[in-house]
Amino acid sequence: MPAGIRSRAFTLTALLFITFISTLYSQTHFSEEIFWRVTKRQLSVDSAGFRETLLGDLERSVYDAERLNPCEVFRGGKRLNIAGSAFGVCLIAYAADESLRDAARRNVRNTRTAPLVMGEAYGSVWTGAGIGCALYGTGLVTGDRLLRETGREALTALLYTGILTSVLKSLTGRSRPARGEGARMFRPFRFDAGHTAFPSGHSAVAFTVTSVLARRIGHPFVTTALYALALFTAVQRVGSDSHWTSDTFAGAFLGWAVGSLVSQGTDGDTVEVDLGMEVLPPHPGEYAVSLRARVPLPLGGIVSGSR
Repeated sequence: MPAGIRSRAFTLTALLFITFISTLYSQTHFSEEIFWRVTKRQLSVDSAGFRETLLGDLERSVYDAERLNPCEVFRGGKRLNIAGSAFGVCLIAYAADESLRDAARRNVRNTRTAPLVMGEAYGSVWTGAGIGCALYGTGLVTGDRLLRETGREALTALLYTGILTSVLKSLTGRSRPARGEGARMFRPFRFDAGHTAFPSGHSAVAFTVTSVLARRIGHPFVTTALYALALFTAVQRVGSDSHWTSDTFAGAFLGWAVGSLVSQGTDGDTVEVDLGMEVLPPHPGEYAVSLRARVPLPLGGIVSGSR
């Protein structure tokens, strides 16, 4: 790879990562400070220490596996519709895999351009793990709970995505395009790199990380940039003859689904707090009124025993 392209790719990747950190911090620092001031006298804050924090996060990650239970995943009609639509798209892509491969070979002649190089790097499990560890470590050291929780969710989702992807690769044993065996060749349990096309691991990793970060950051521009980068990952895998188009669709949906299910875990958590406001009785013997409210917790683990 030319040094100029490599340099630009790494520079853009670094800038994008810095954007993640700064956006996360700027969006949560003020709200967390206000939340702390409101509740610090009424809530028991978890300060058990570094070891307890790690064990608590590990427990939450194990708990997240319950959300991947098929009975829970497809309990709602909306999720079932999304899964059915994704399955239909994969079937259509599967039927057209050979034609789509020919089209990609005609139009994607150079897979070493900066966007595709970034896409390939973004889909690496080491990149995903690095982002997750950086966010988690930064949040742990600085005390920023949202950064820590975002990193934990990214690492957890990557772990479960990796397990599911590995199982599917072994069960299907689909031949990669570069082997020249055709799109319909399946050799289950071969355990060699040439027969691990379905689903695309790079696409799964890219969309796992993207879904977690996009949900946590919640900024339209960053969300668009993240999904565009994940799309470059999928294009690079097809253009480099490493995967069929249906492989990348399946990997993208798998990664998006796991990341979304894991990162939605703390949505809706609430705790009752005393806001400290009281209406004094106008006459002796009458009742005073205190104001209480249910405050949404943006993250689990702020309050002892919240999970």
